[in-house]
Amino acid sequence: MIPRYFVLRRRIESELEDVRRAVVTSLRPAVLRGDTANRLDEYLRFRHLVRNLYTWNFDADKLGALVVGLPGVLADLEADLNLFGGFLEAAGHADAPMVLPS
Repeated sequence: MIPRYFVLRRRIESELEDVRRAVVTSLRPAVLRGDTANRLDEYLRFRHLVRNLYTWNFDADKLGALVVGLPGVLADLEADLNLFGGFLEAAGHADAPMVLPS
């Protein structure tokens, strides 16, 4: 039986991931593109496996695929965060007081 804590924690993590992926219509773009979020899910599942199950029986092929894919995932993550950062930067300037030329 899986302790209730782990089930609740996973559900909260999943909901937070949904928020990061969501586009809030007319308010903001998604923090992560769907493809990036899906690829990151594989690494989150691996992290969960290692942290919570303390296993050392890893699938070498799957682990190798994670290692090989990491540079691409990190590049996509960086691109997504830069795009969202650009949105935040622009939003920050939208509320700045207008300085009229003298």
